Order: sequence, then C-alpha cells, then structure tokens
Amino acid sequence: MAVAPTSTPATTRRSVAAATEYIATCRVAPQLYEVVNDSGDTYVVDLREPACTCPDYEYRADSDDRVGEHGCKHIRRVRMERGEIDIAPLRETNLRLDPLLLEAIADV
Repeated sequence: MAVAPTSTPATTRRSVAAATEYIATCRVAPQLYEVVNDSGDTYVVDLREPACTCPDYEYRADSDDRVGEHGCKHIRRVRMERGEIDIAPLRETNLRLDPLLLEAIADV
C-alpha cells in the first residue's frame, strides 16, 4: 500500500524512498557523509548547505526549493539517521523500512 503524499517530511515521496531503499551512510567529517545506494553509486551529502552530489539534487540545483525543503532522498536519509526527521509516521505503515536505517536510529 502506498503512502499518500502529505506535507509531513517523513511521508513525502523522497522520504519514503530514503527510508525504504537500501542506503548505507558513512560519516566522513562533521556534517559530511558518503552515501551508497543498492546500485553501488556513491554520493556525498554536505549538511552545512545542505547539498548532495546525486543527479536528483544537481538537476534541481537552480530551482528555488533545492528538491524541496528537506532535500533529496540522500540528504533525508542522513537526517533520518541523525534523528532530525522523525520516521514515526512511516513506522505506522506497512512499508518495509531499510534495516540499516532502523539500526542507525536505534543508536541515536
């Protein structure tokens, strides 16, 4: 069952992707993360901007909202793992959340 899009950050399309797709994150410096997806593509997320090197973010780099207020799925995933985006609304669905995300937030 798909989650209906709302303005809640955790239930937007990009946030659902951030929570359900296999994404591994590694902090390489304060506010700087390497993010690897299930295809093996590696992107760099810089939370100071915030910015990401993924095509989704770069394609929309000139837009006013920079892929929405909360960024691309990679930025959102890092923010979820840091506890900055509450995933409680997603836990109330029947979506299969990425075990790596659940493990990361257990440590927050």
